[in-house]
Amino acid sequence: MTLNYTKNTNPAAIPRPGLELADTNKRKEILIHPGRGFLSSVGCINPAKSLANTGSDLNFLDSRARAISLIDDLSAFLGEKFPTRNDRPIPNAFVVIEGEP
Repeated sequence: MTLNYTKNTNPAAIPRPGLELADTNKRKEILIHPGRGFLSSVGCINPAKSLANTGSDLNFLDSRARAISLIDDLSAFLGEKFPTRNDRPIPNAFVVIEGEP
């Protein structure tokens, strides 16, 4: 939910902030959204600070703030060109993911 996501910071509150990457070749889509814990969203991108080790959990509030920062940065960069409704492409925006699947 790029627009109109909840201001509530409870991890269970929805809709959460996020971006949908569509037409991603081998996958139908990839979501960029706040992560919490570990393995709560396999196959998605959860913005987060570096983790101490492979057993570390994602901090939801940190991840949420980073997801919102991505949305806000795109909005500031595009100004009036940024979509005013969800489920609309963000013009001049793309993501490069190298590696798996």
